[in-house]
Amino acid sequence: MQNPNIKEKLLANWVAIVLATISIIQGLAFNFLVINLPNIIDHTYNTKNYLLLTHFLLSFALLLRVFQTYITAALDYDDWKVGLFDILTIFIVGTLEYYLFSTLLTNTFDIKAYHLRLSLISLSALLGYINAFFSIQPNTYVVFHDYARERKLQLVNILGISLVQINSLIILIANNITYYQVLSIVSFSALAIFFNIYYSVKITFLPRARRLEETNDKTVIKNRLENYPQIKIFKCTEKHLDDLLNLFFNNFSYVYIPIFDTSPRLTKKILRRIFKIRDGKHILGYSSFFIASDPEMKNLYGLMYLNKKEQNNLYSLIIVFILASVKVLFTLGLIGLFRVIFNSRMITNEIWKCSPNEMQITYIAIQKDIQSKGIGSALINNAKEIATKNNKKILSLEVRESNIIARKFFIQHGFKEIAIMNNEFDELLNLGPRIIMHMNL
Repeated sequence: MQNPNIKEKLLANWVAIVLATISIIQGLAFNFLVINLPNIIDHTYNTKNYLLLTHFLLSFALLLRVFQTYITAALDYDDWKVGLFDILTIFIVGTLEYYLFSTLLTNTFDIKAYHLRLSLISLSALLGYINAFFSIQPNTYVVFHDYARERKLQLVNILGISLVQINSLIILIANNITYYQVLSIVSFSALAIFFNIYYSVKITFLPRARRLEETNDKTVIKNRLENYPQIKIFKCTEKHLDDLLNLFFNNFSYVYIPIFDTSPRLTKKILRRIFKIRDGKHILGYSSFFIASDPEMKNLYGLMYLNKKEQNNLYSLIIVFILASVKVLFTLGLIGLFRVIFNSRMITNEIWKCSPNEMQITYIAIQKDIQSKGIGSALINNAKEIATKNNKKILSLEVRESNIIARKFFIQHGFKEIAIMNNEFDELLNLGPRIIMHMNL
């Protein structure tokens, strides 16, 4: 009698089946290499010829790369559709590996035959990576950073396997190639594959944030809002520039002092000049900030900056960059300008990328003497309204891992901790890594 649940069972165990098949085939390939290793070592010791041993290491790197690719894919892709082609591919790859490894015999080793077979494997892998790159679509990823990360990974894979392919073609085509040249080329190919393994593991296993206990206690948020029921939130004007700058500098000077590499007083002076460029109408102009104040708009309670990806057109960015560079140049000189550009690149290299359907709260700060009064809640609610009006599906922000109070506050408002980011600039600041938080709207 046919089991009516057989399809469901197959779906539930598909990844386990694939991993078991991979383990068996890759285990057999590894066993073949290990059996031949003693003969290869003896041959190398007796002849002082390292070509066979170097090709063995290249083969071992290739074996690890194939195994790592399947393992990380099985763990990383949640929705792996059942398909006979997947299993068939595993057997084909295993056959090609054996076809390559069978040349590693001490008596009959032929460099040309090895690299001809390696070039066939490299070509098939290259086509696979290119197909994977063009198959990646942003709408299949909830988080845009995951989409950008996957594209970057596939580009590195394409580059790595292309180097291996080119190196094999050089050995096949070149005439009168020397022993040391072959040794160098093969070693370089092995290093390229090992780097691919390292980079793939690093990208795939992006560290996740240590979760805090989530709460659905909305009473706390409601009570806070009642403390300041008459909060007014509006775009900042030049009238509030000084108050905005003071609050901004008190909360974020730790970022900009290392960038400008100057004293706090001079850093604040430069920021003021940048805030005022084009009457504050640019990505870091004062009019880009939302501020919370009393109904009479006399006292500034808090600030918020929202990043909407489409608002930053290329022309505007170029103009602002030129004008800001001029301000820095006249303040710090040419060497100071180059130093600021270099320091700024340290931030932008690992910044969390926004997706087209995402709005990011880049800055949010409350006056310290009136925190926990509902002002932060009002700003968050305002951000949600703006994001919804702009047809955004995700509201995101960054917070320091060490800032437990802020993390709990954002979790109370519906944010989820999804990843942890740490780069050279974070280490320079010595403030610990950043937690990326998302809220689905």
